[in-house]
Amino acid sequence: MQLNRQFENRLFDRDTLLLCHYDVNFLYIVSLYGRDNKHAQATWREYVRKEFRSRIQATLNSLYEFRTLQPIAGMDCYQFIQDNFHQLNGKIYRPKGNGNYLILALMKGGSDFWNRLKVRDDVITRESNENKNLLDTLHSHFHVSDAFTLSDQDVPVKTEGTFGTLEKQAAPKLKNILTGLVRQSDSRIEGFNNHTAKLYVMESIPTAINMIEIEYFLPMVKGEIDGYYKVSKVYLGTENKKPCLKLNLSTYIPLGEQKVHILGTKMQPGEMISHRQMLELYDVRI
Repeated sequence: MQLNRQFENRLFDRDTLLLCHYDVNFLYIVSLYGRDNKHAQATWREYVRKEFRSRIQATLNSLYEFRTLQPIAGMDCYQFIQDNFHQLNGKIYRPKGNGNYLILALMKGGSDFWNRLKVRDDVITRESNENKNLLDTLHSHFHVSDAFTLSDQDVPVKTEGTFGTLEKQAAPKLKNILTGLVRQSDSRIEGFNNHTAKLYVMESIPTAINMIEIEYFLPMVKGEIDGYYKVSKVYLGTENKKPCLKLNLSTYIPLGEQKVHILGTKMQPGEMISHRQMLELYDVRI
């Protein structure tokens, strides 16, 4: 009886237990431990580890699309992650504690595995649409790689070029965000409501600011804010035959899900503010 108990304790270790439902593998394991062949046992454990690793990678590759994120120089990527925590939660991870890159995992649509997990089609569709917007947002602060699959090879990380940092930085004092009002009657208000606006026209050209310093635009849509845009071009133009200031907008960067009213009591259109001031206006406490 004592010999049998010792045999059972040695047989059902964590590496072999998971394969015991296969009769052939079970008999092979029995023969290994019966012969007490340490080398063969170690070889088998290594095989099991590699087999599980390979199958887990294959499953993850069928469910997710992977990309690397490397910080753009001059951008506060730490603060960006804090500001977009809800959108990024569960989708990024840092493989190395001191590494200067992240891995992004976005759900793939069309995988039969999701159906077997009873994930509804509308959930997958909504997630796919949100991921497209998230990718656009990430390009404002990160070098985003092409999609890759998990394997035993190294993660594709660029080593040439200048990169920023993922570490926490001092709050920027530079005032490079222009505020502007979007009225209900504005013909382009639908784009601002949907966060897809491409152009903002400021009818009253502000004279107390340096237009060269404008890098971002904070729209007060009917007096409320919930996000801001990267500005790709600033120029003087005309609207209804009158001179105006025009901003070409690119990436939309959300501040949160709720809208906060700031017009009048906290802010006037045509002012230049810093990133920290904008967060304070939105009443965000990091």
